[in-house]
Amino acid sequence: MTGKINTYTHQAEKRLKPIFNFFLDQYGQELFDAFRQMDQNSDLDTATQTNMCSKDAAKVIFQDSHLSALNFLDKITAEILFDVGRMLRIMLDEFSPLKN
Repeated sequence: MTGKINTYTHQAEKRLKPIFNFFLDQYGQELFDAFRQMDQNSDLDTATQTNMCSKDAAKVIFQDSHLSALNFLDKITAEILFDVGRMLRIMLDEFSPLKN
């Protein structure tokens, strides 16, 4: 199973750079500005602050002028969900009482 987990992890790492570059190239400063209100010295954790910024980020991402770019995200999201499903199957197979 370790080899399969390593393969999954490597594949996940390969997907992160294109996603990051997509957001940087497609939305650039507009998206950075949506998250500019985050404060590293806040009592709120990063997840909470990110959720607070999500409304502004969604406005940037889902502008009519950006909708055609979302095809890339649809495709890569489907690939990621496929990978997650495959990994869950591998893990469940390992814990199966029917395993030889």
